Amino acid sequence: MQAGRGDVAPRSRQMRGDQADDDSGDQEQGQRPPDALIAATALANGWTLVSRNIKHLARSGALLLNPWEYEG
Repeated sequence: MQAGRGDVAPRSRQMRGDQADDDSGDQEQGQRPPDALIAATALANGWTLVSRNIKHLARSGALLLNPWEYEG
């Protein structure tokens, strides 16, 4: 059974470390909000995340593919 859009926000908050109200800019404990939202959307929908931003997305648990390194 595939997850739906309702799963994106909770997953995104979890990846960010619940830092949505933290204006300090310190993202040591979690992912930056844009990265967390992108990864959470991929996870909630069972998608492969295609991005060159592997460094920031690797912790998300999403299946990642860097198209610049793919040799199919």
